Amino acid sequence: MTATLIIAFLTLSVVVLLIASSLQMYFSFQAQQKVIVNWQQLTAQNAANTVRGFILEKFSILEKAGTLGNLAAASLEEEKLTLERLLGKESSFRQLVLLDAQEQELIRVSRLSKLLSEQIMEYNKKELFSKVSRKETYISPVYIDKITSEPMMTIAVPVTDTFGDFKKILMAEMNLKFMWDLVTGIKIGKEGLAYVVDENGNLIAFGDISRALRGENLINLEEVNEFVQGVIGREAIVSKGIQGTYVATTHVALGVPNWAVVIELPVMEAYRTVIQGLEISLLVMLLSLALAIILGIYLSKRITKPIISLRDVAIEIGKGDLTKRAEIVSRDEIGQLSAAFNEMTDKLQASYERLEEKVKERTKELEEARASLEIKVEARTKELKELTESLDEQVKERTKELQGKVEELEKFHRLAVGRELKMIALKEEIKRLKQKGEKQL
Repeated sequence: MTATLIIAFLTLSVVVLLIASSLQMYFSFQAQQKVIVNWQQLTAQNAANTVRGFILEKFSILEKAGTLGNLAAASLEEEKLTLERLLGKESSFRQLVLLDAQEQELIRVSRLSKLLSEQIMEYNKKELFSKVSRKETYISPVYIDKITSEPMMTIAVPVTDTFGDFKKILMAEMNLKFMWDLVTGIKIGKEGLAYVVDENGNLIAFGDISRALRGENLINLEEVNEFVQGVIGREAIVSKGIQGTYVATTHVALGVPNWAVVIELPVMEAYRTVIQGLEISLLVMLLSLALAIILGIYLSKRITKPIISLRDVAIEIGKGDLTKRAEIVSRDEIGQLSAAFNEMTDKLQASYERLEEKVKERTKELEEARASLEIKVEARTKELKELTESLDEQVKERTKELQGKVEELEKFHRLAVGRELKMIALKEEIKRLKQKGEKQL
């Protein structure tokens, strides 16, 4: 019974602990996941704002140069001076080009030789003039300089007069190496990382420069593929990251340009708080289980001890010791059972004593009947003995008479046998004489 109570108590305790711990861990996981999602989205948004701000700052510099330098109406010398000052001030610009409304090049200032500067810039001329003529900005795809192996991009802004009419185009070839340094410097937790991809999933900026130089396509990554497919508003997911490990990742689209900043945080780091919570919950559950075991053993012994004592008393009573009584240690059901057991034992003892009195009385009656019977048996035995002696005398006399008659019969038998033998001999003699007479004849 003790083992049964312990097992039942432990089973109940384990079930309750498992349910409580599971619910606690589930709600803790949900809460922590929301915290992680919010933190990652905020971090990704900050990173995106940083990259977007870097690009928009360059557009702003070009627009201010066109306005403050009055490029729409300035002379060629003034235009060249303005562009040279801008090139010297902004280290991310490698060369600047000013075009008129007829798409003719007016001024070009460059950090490269004239021959190289004309060959290196890569952009879609038709798209550029189409957008800028509508007073829109233009951003070319990122390309890698074959000579310097640096990421480059061409941007352009419209130059307008004081009335806002389109007059010229100011172009800049921008070195994105500065953006590489910017992205590499973004801190994502302890081991997290950030990178930038374009609308086709090509890697633009990443801490591993060799991969960015190759323009590696990351559309096979789930998060990058969602950006390319235009999926927005999704929470952070767990998937394989750029390093091939499982990470908690999310992205934020820049809008202008049509890039996205993707941030990744190793799963173990992202869910460290959840894991620690699980470990603490597991430890608490183990401690609670140990306490439940100790408490179960204590309570089971406390419950079963009076029952065991009652059992031992019952065994002694079963052996015949009716003086044993159960100890009453409580007023609960066990105590009431012990009291009822003692009352039953008292009645049993009284009944047994009455039975013993009756047995004694019956034994006395049987003893008296036995004594009376013995007297009768003794008298009858004496009568039988006397009768036997009388019969013996009669038997002796009768035997003597029979012996006399037997002797007479034996004597008569001998006489009869002698006569019979003589007759047989006579017959033989007659027969012999007869045979002898027949021979003589």
